Amino acid sequence: MQRSRLTTREASEWLLDHAGIGTPATLEVWRCKGVGPSYRKVGPGGRRVVYDLADLEAFAAGRRVEIRRAEPAPDANSADIRPAA
Repeated sequence: MQRSRLTTREASEWLLDHAGIGTPATLEVWRCKGVGPSYRKVGPGGRRVVYDLADLEAFAAGRRVEIRRAEPAPDANSADIRPAA
């Protein structure tokens, strides 16, 4: 059974496996800069940081880049090509 809340170390391992990025230090820097996946502070005084798996999944999905194939170049003998005037 997979846990729904992960520690910083567990979250960095998950991101490395699913998005190719992530170390605990990276997540710490992102938290300081206000970027990266959402997280929660829990426990006495809110000292412990945890990441919801759903937030990590959304973050990884948001970093996905769709590759589109370029339109093929028109054939030189095509009627679509007109000589320069």
